[in-house]
Amino acid sequence: SWDRIHSSLRRLIPDAAYRLGQAVVGAQGTDGGAAALLEGGGSVEGDVVIGADGVRSAVRGAILPDVQPRWSGYVVWRTLAQEADLAGRLAPED
Repeated sequence: SWDRIHSSLRRLIPDAAYRLGQAVVGAQGTDGGAAALLEGGGSVEGDVVIGADGVRSAVRGAILPDVQPRWSGYVVWRTLAQEADLAGRLAPED
């Protein structure tokens, strides 16, 4: 689930390096790795930029500008549930 992936990755990032309220509008390669470009100017550099920002991803758009989402011809319903509330094999293993 997204929550489990986010929690696992978030634990690896020091609080001082975690930024809220700064929209990423693109990404680019740098001499030392990669940079996330921030709305309003500025950037954050690192070894990699991981784009997990949805179907209209700014990161994907920067890397693959000609690739656009298109309708697949079917509809999928999604829902959210607390993992602890799921029974049987769907419940996370601790």
